[in-house]
Amino acid sequence: MSAQRRILLARPHPFIAASMKGLLEKQGYAATPLASLDEIDQAPAAGVHGAVISTSITAAEPAENVLRAVHRLSRDLPVVIATLLDFEMTRKKLEPLFAPLVPSPLFVPVTSATLAHRDLGRGNLFVVVHKSDLEDPARLTLTGQILSGHFR
Repeated sequence: MSAQRRILLARPHPFIAASMKGLLEKQGYAATPLASLDEIDQAPAAGVHGAVISTSITAAEPAENVLRAVHRLSRDLPVVIATLLDFEMTRKKLEPLFAPLVPSPLFVPVTSATLAHRDLGRGNLFVVVHKSDLEDPARLTLTGQILSGHFR
């Protein structure tokens, strides 16, 4: 797999490491789990097409710290939020935490409307992927299309 199309799994949770990694690899990306945020500083920005951040409460770092670290590579890097929470809970939890880091952060769920969102692929748009988006075959196809558009 080419290192030119890497996606950082910047706060990996077991469901991300398995389901998300498999989906990303099917889409032609090299999913790179990071054991710590220090690894982000050692990652060359060239070839990184995006990052996945989990909302898992078992993660060692708060999501906003992970986003800060990802932004050290590029403030324009597309980010996906992987969660076990429903969309509204995720948005309400992260919006105030991300607002100081990203002007007018936008959160979108996995829906067909997201495919046509004008900010898809930009650093201010956070695609929220629920575990069910990775388990149901029909939703998995849509999720893959959205990730391909977001992580160009």
